[in-house]
Amino acid sequence: LLLLLLLYCLLLPKTRGVFVWLVGWFRPASETDWDLFWADRTWINEHFGKVHLSPHQRINHFRNYYELTRKDHMVKNLKRARRKAEKLKKLKEKRASGNNHNRFGHSAALKDSEQNRMIGDDPSVFSFFPETFNLPGEYILFVEMFKRHPNTQWIMKPIGRSQGKGIFLVDRLSQVSEWKHDLRWTSNNNNNSNTSSSNSNSNTAASAASNPSAAADASVAGSSTASATTESASSASAAADDSDVQERYVVQQYISNPLLIGGKKFDMRLYALVPSYQPLIVWIHREGFARFSSARFTMAQGDISNNLVHLTNVAVQKKSDTYDVDSGGKWDVRHLKMYLIQKHGRAVVTKLFHKVQDVILRSLMSVQRVMINDKHCFELYGFDILIDDKLKPWLIEVNAAPSLTANTKADYNLKFGLLDDMFTIVDMEKRLRGDETRVGGFDLVYDAGGMVASTHAYRSQQCFIGSDNSDRDEQLRKLNLRLTRHAQRRRQRQLQQQQQQQQQQQQQQQQQQ
Repeated sequence: LLLLLLLYCLLLPKTRGVFVWLVGWFRPASETDWDLFWADRTWINEHFGKVHLSPHQRINHFRNYYELTRKDHMVKNLKRARRKAEKLKKLKEKRASGNNHNRFGHSAALKDSEQNRMIGDDPSVFSFFPETFNLPGEYILFVEMFKRHPNTQWIMKPIGRSQGKGIFLVDRLSQVSEWKHDLRWTSNNNNNSNTSSSNSNSNTAASAASNPSAAADASVAGSSTASATTESASSASAAADDSDVQERYVVQQYISNPLLIGGKKFDMRLYALVPSYQPLIVWIHREGFARFSSARFTMAQGDISNNLVHLTNVAVQKKSDTYDVDSGGKWDVRHLKMYLIQKHGRAVVTKLFHKVQDVILRSLMSVQRVMINDKHCFELYGFDILIDDKLKPWLIEVNAAPSLTANTKADYNLKFGLLDDMFTIVDMEKRLRGDETRVGGFDLVYDAGGMVASTHAYRSQQCFIGSDNSDRDEQLRKLNLRLTRHAQRRRQRQLQQQQQQQQQQQQQQQQQQ
């Protein structure tokens, strides 16, 4: 009867207030009176720099989140990190050979800073993203590369759309030229030739989740820091018009030799949580899933425009007549890992998943210095990674708002646990001690430069991607018990301190008397 009453109160608009009262929610008097806000990216661009947050409030995006999650900015930052690694390598070689003719010396560039240790001096570790050009700005460079590799396929992607929208393959320059001279593109290009490179990803927000105290708030706000004026300007230029963003493209060398299972192409969706960029702290979730195409992969000329062959996005594949509703076209990462171990051996697959972890970490390191760190912010990223037939991982894109909708029971359990563990790490109640290395399905893989940024060091560390997570409930139970005991001991120490202070005050009063 109680459940029926709650449902009745929830469904009828006139009685929703009764439901809110029954479950303990309330409508705040102020639009900024909330604890946690699961904001969409449009709100971040338009409002985050205009309001002030209290110390306890948290929000799910960094101010310039687009530095990693918009396709053109992601490539720009990765290329910059690779150039820095090349520079460090050359400077080290000069110092080793004793060729120090620079009157300023190389000490500033070679000092063992956290940033240099993370980037390293091996540019080859940043070879995990395909050759990419921004159009139209780098069209001439793209044409030169295309002519040097005439038999290579390329893929065109709009920088601000998701779910496979606007993506198509090209294998002739005439196809790109036709797109380039499209009237819509010409108009947008003329209007935006001087647009700031800080334009943000304006695709619609993916499904999101919120904690109860934030869910009852109809309209909420964000925060600002001392540099709010500068950041507001940056956010304003980031919030470009949808029509502008949709017509901006990147063109990437298409990976035409993907690893196939059952003759079908797949990629992996993995999750990383970043509570802070200064210092950089990275948690990676053990679980994830592989997304499969519904059609067998082929590079035949007749199928180059068939997105059911080349794209693995669920939004694209569910339109296929052969779409598997029961599995959702997905396979959890643990089963994928077990399959690969049976086929290629444990040592080879272990090395592969270490490389996958390295891709995630290197990507985050490439934007650490440009990301505006804010103690109120955290970010849950969805990394899309493809594996080729040589077992090399490739970064396809990074999502700032990975879809949290579920199309199967297993998918629901994964994402429910993902959010539950994420909110535990965000720690609104301030219960964590700070020395945790695992929380549910999340494992701490990088903390304040604790892992030396070299390929050898990464491979010497454990990688838990695809590891067993069936003990999640038991791990959380033990963690909760540990934290409860810690809170009790802390409370006892506080009481003892209070008693000592009271005794000291009494003694002082007696002495005065």
